[in-house]
Amino acid sequence: MQNQDYYDNMYDDAIPDEAQQPYHGAVVATQWQFLWICALVLSFCYELPLVKITSMDRLNPRLFDVVFLIGLVTILPGLKGSVRLPKLFRIWAGIVAVFCICALAWFPFFPWYYGKYCIFFALKYVEGFLCIYAVAKIQLTSNHKRILHNLVIVGGIVVAVYAIPEYFGRTRSTAFAVGKEYLYKEGTLFSCLGMSYFHVSMFSAVSSFMALARFNTGKSMFARLKWIGLGFFVAWPALFSGCRAGFAAWIIGGLVLLIISQASYRRIVVGVSILLAIFMFVTGTAPKLSTITEKSLTLQRFELGQSKGKGDTIKSRSTLDWYNLSAYRRQGIRIPFIGAGFYVAPNVSESGAIKYRIGYGIHNSYLFAIEQGGLAAFFLFIWFLRTCWKGLKRRRLPGSNESDRMFATGMWAYLCAILVVMQGGQIFWYGFGKVNFNTYIILLFVLAASESFSDDYEDGYAIDFETEQIIDAGY
Repeated sequence: MQNQDYYDNMYDDAIPDEAQQPYHGAVVATQWQFLWICALVLSFCYELPLVKITSMDRLNPRLFDVVFLIGLVTILPGLKGSVRLPKLFRIWAGIVAVFCICALAWFPFFPWYYGKYCIFFALKYVEGFLCIYAVAKIQLTSNHKRILHNLVIVGGIVVAVYAIPEYFGRTRSTAFAVGKEYLYKEGTLFSCLGMSYFHVSMFSAVSSFMALARFNTGKSMFARLKWIGLGFFVAWPALFSGCRAGFAAWIIGGLVLLIISQASYRRIVVGVSILLAIFMFVTGTAPKLSTITEKSLTLQRFELGQSKGKGDTIKSRSTLDWYNLSAYRRQGIRIPFIGAGFYVAPNVSESGAIKYRIGYGIHNSYLFAIEQGGLAAFFLFIWFLRTCWKGLKRRRLPGSNESDRMFATGMWAYLCAILVVMQGGQIFWYGFGKVNFNTYIILLFVLAASESFSDDYEDGYAIDFETEQIIDAGY
């Protein structure tokens, strides 16, 4: 009887809910639409300014901004399909709406210099929202999904390769902003992304999970070893950047993949690890822990952080025993309704000095939602994570096509990882020097939780899901 209940539950999970179902007559992506989506995905792997217009780095245009403008002109006006927007996207739309309301509500309370940043960051969320909306409205085939999966890995390769000369040459080394200046920390990695080790570490982690997830599609031992090798290569910036949250996320996500992947994956990973350990022991080439720590700022911060006291230890970051809630005394009762000041949330010291925190805030991704958008944003965020969990679980079931399963598997590992590290690390929301990374991971989550269709459907044609016939969409 228990076995029958198990299969009944699995069957129920395999049935997409109404929110995930496209409307009848959904239009498959045209060639230009798909090329634009490809360009959008790749734009996130190069976040350096294309041109320096102003000394304020966040205002200088990125590759993503160029792709957004192209989409605004050529993609959004031509969306004729009737694809039902995924439930996950609709929840994210609610979060963006709440953020915009909070930005407008707080704007009059601050001096112009600070108030304008409320509007600026709200507009950045809107910019990302429009890109994700365009992608969500375009129906993809399984081949499209497979190509996009590969492009996520390509982005990880670009970031990993770009970081190699940086690691040896120390060409960009800054991590902690103080006022308008930067404190330099030797050994920090940023690659071709934003000036935050949060950015490079989490970008490399998600690319690594997506590469390792492709193991299950390998038809030969060489193909499987290739995906494992790529997975470890694109992960190296996450292990050396200086970001402990990224390091922990990669370990957690890697263990999740080890558990949920095929038995052959576990055998190969464990076997290669044992052989490598035996080789280093026999040849005497096993590096000492002190030598490894010397080469990685991340491990140095794990080691030194424990001796620095409150505020920088893993325990302090996780329990927030260092955070002074009375610093929000100026905002008072408004916090549950409109947050503490959208993206400038000021803290007030005991002496009465006000410190505006432009573009950053509390180092806890769950509480950050309350700080920026009040309880409404917090509950929507929890709903978003729950819906994402269920959507990825559904896509990983055997009933989904291979492209959907592998995409969802990689993002499932990333979701499991961030659910833990978000308690002490700011690795989800916009800001903190991560440029457009938040838009990137929301886009990947929406893609991973959405269903793709057979490659038999032709470009520019529509699908009638009742008759399973192709209809001319007028292109």
